[in-house]
Amino acid sequence: MIFPKRKPTNSEAQLKSDFGEYPPKPLLPMKVNWQFDIVYLDWIGEQINNMKQVAQVVLRLKDSHFRANDPLAIEARKSISAVMKGFLEIKATYKSLSLLNKIVFIVITTIISLPIMLFALFRSRKKIIGVYKTFKILSRGVLGSFNHLSDSPQFTVYKPFYSRFIKKDCPAEGVTSHEHIHFLQNYYFPERNEKKFRDRKDRVLKNILIDPEVNFDRMSYYFEVNEMEARLHEVILSYYREYGELPSDQTGFSRLFFGSRGVNRKMMEVMKTSGIEPSSLKLRELDVRCSLMESQMLTAISQLRAPFEFDYMLYVLPVLYGNLLIVYGDTNQAKKYFDTVSSFEFYNELYGEIIIPVKHYPQHLPSQQKPIPIKK
Repeated sequence: MIFPKRKPTNSEAQLKSDFGEYPPKPLLPMKVNWQFDIVYLDWIGEQINNMKQVAQVVLRLKDSHFRANDPLAIEARKSISAVMKGFLEIKATYKSLSLLNKIVFIVITTIISLPIMLFALFRSRKKIIGVYKTFKILSRGVLGSFNHLSDSPQFTVYKPFYSRFIKKDCPAEGVTSHEHIHFLQNYYFPERNEKKFRDRKDRVLKNILIDPEVNFDRMSYYFEVNEMEARLHEVILSYYREYGELPSDQTGFSRLFFGSRGVNRKMMEVMKTSGIEPSSLKLRELDVRCSLMESQMLTAISQLRAPFEFDYMLYVLPVLYGNLLIVYGDTNQAKKYFDTVSSFEFYNELYGEIIIPVKHYPQHLPSQQKPIPIKK
């Protein structure tokens, strides 16, 4: 599959695939049925996509606000500025030439441009390879991606990666579900893409991780509110498939989360440490469809120092579940659920105050993304 394969679909169909029916009980259906494409890429398509991402970043570097505090972006912006300055000087010189000299200039430039370009590429080969490897490292093991900067309503699934996990940790459907949640988060919570939102979380993480110097970028990624919610979604849908109803209060959510067989005994001890007897919750056991997603979530949480590891599960995850109710389309049910949450303090410290969308869909949509009412 050298060329991308597109599958047009919509959010109602995707959530129905996730839960087995839509809306999941006791929620009401969303007011807007988002239309989008799933783009499938194989290995060659992935390489093309990587190069396309590099090109997009280079083009965006001309915007001084893009990654304004990133040292690599600052250096790259200086290099691009120097190249553009040289180009403008050549352009000014060319305009001052007579017609005959312009013709001679074009002929000579055409003759010598190819070897010059090859020489320049050879001299810059290490930097070019370095940039490409950076994107390869970032995308290594990535099963799919959603680019919130794009105006196109779509997300990408990388077939070589997800096929590797089909028999192991995560079916292909888990990847699609994960990226679809990111797609919806972008519309319901667009402010999460702001740099100040991420900076707040990183400042707190550096103080509560067991060893913030080890693999901080990876931990920062897993603790992004969007990433945690998308992984929690796998636990939620697995519970619904087993028991046919979503929790309506925090106690119900605790039954759901701690009932997962993927939550080890250490996690169960969290409840006892906090004065909660596991048997009192009447836990409902379940296996998570995409255990990879659950494992990544739990591994990240386990890197927090005590008591923050415990607090994250007991006080932050319940709020993330409420956010997911909004993403599923029922803001009113989310409000009722939030009334049962015991504390927002730790969540607010990490991610800011909870956001309740004023409407069921945001007003600042890309021009080609038109909300389509769900047919009753």
